[in-house]
Amino acid sequence: MPISKLDLLKWSALIAVLIGATVCLPGREPVRVLLEGDMGALLEDAGRRFERHHPSLSIQLVAWEKDQAGSSAASDLAATPDLPRLESLLRRTGLDRYVIFLGDQLVLACRKGILKDAGNDWPDQVLTHSYGSPDPSLDPVGVHVRLAWKLAEDHYGRPGLYRSLLSRQSASAGLTAESLARELSTGRLDLAFLYASTAHRLNLEVLPLPPEVSLAEDAYRDFYHRAFLNRDGEEGERIGAPIRYGLALLQPSKPGAREFHDFLLTSESREVFRALGYRTVSLQEVVVRDR
Repeated sequence: MPISKLDLLKWSALIAVLIGATVCLPGREPVRVLLEGDMGALLEDAGRRFERHHPSLSIQLVAWEKDQAGSSAASDLAATPDLPRLESLLRRTGLDRYVIFLGDQLVLACRKGILKDAGNDWPDQVLTHSYGSPDPSLDPVGVHVRLAWKLAEDHYGRPGLYRSLLSRQSASAGLTAESLARELSTGRLDLAFLYASTAHRLNLEVLPLPPEVSLAEDAYRDFYHRAFLNRDGEEGERIGAPIRYGLALLQPSKPGAREFHDFLLTSESREVFRALGYRTVSLQEVVVRDR
């Protein structure tokens, strides 16, 4: 049977989505947003709302690659919960500031009925089930999970807990938060450490982690700082801190980019983000210092 023009268009659109491409319609100026982690749904929703009031602009999402040079050069904004990586990017591009505009926290997502109440013995309960965490080389939440495990070792006074949690997990390598959640939903895992926003979006059953390890609260910032991970590369080590998302304007002279940047910081947008499972935090401009 010959393929109709409509079918061809449908398949072309599907292929574009699968490879992460965004087609800009003729006559619309693209605004490219470099993003990392599980922020696609949030920024897609924000982009649609923005485009309704700015029909001449088209929001395009660009996945953050390991080698950022090519993707960042073509992008107008950048958003990520990995603030050291964002600051490294800004130093390379000659920019010096970004805005902290959202927060998040770690939760323990689980298959229905697996755990009813984790309490303070959650590490022991986790170790008796199949569990996983995102790959830290692919997803920022994987870095935050490992920092949280180090904090748990300190908080509960259990030397060796970090190594036990790291070595006995059933899945991590090559998995993003999205793929890890699929492992959970298909029953291949009992538990998964994820951002609360991801669990909310996917309607997963969750157990909250105590504030000493959830990386949620500013009040515990000094305690969070006691955990660190040594990492190769320009960004260096990661130090424990509340999970916060940074937004940087990479093309300050581009009006469309600035308009979308400002739109993401409005109270209207922040209320929508809160409904999507993110934590609203006070907006804070951060000036990046030279090392």
